[in-house]
Amino acid sequence: CRHLIEPPLAFKIIRHTMTITSVAVTPLCAYIVKSSSAITRPYSNLLVALLMLSVVVDTVVQWVFDPVILMPLLCTFRGAPLINIPLSAAACSAITFSLVAFSGVLYIALFLYRHQAIVPAGSRFKFALSKQIIFLVGISPVFLAFGPTYYV
Repeated sequence: CRHLIEPPLAFKIIRHTMTITSVAVTPLCAYIVKSSSAITRPYSNLLVALLMLSVVVDTVVQWVFDPVILMPLLCTFRGAPLINIPLSAAACSAITFSLVAFSGVLYIALFLYRHQAIVPAGSRFKFALSKQIIFLVGISPVFLAFGPTYYV
């Protein structure tokens, strides 16, 4: 389903320039995070994972999905994507929603890691790493189900 009105060329150029800039600057940001001595290795890995997921979402939205969202109803059309994968607008929305929702799992993981660093030993809120991972793996399907639930 394609929208009938084409957006102005300047708007397209700005969008694609911002996406290219985002993709180009991400490795530099990841290098800065990984080489920082003030951040522990697990926390820097989580930050880089969140950074990479954000760039993937940005790229999918701008180049694969190219949404035209009509409000107030959730009625979505595909514009003219650069990477034209034969998917419906609803399928692209489902993929985008799942990716964005999965970033919630990464934010929770970052919070848990920092929270566990300040919780005193012996506290009932101090959890072993294996229990943290089990919790995150357990909630991941809920977050990943946002997209398919919307699609259905």
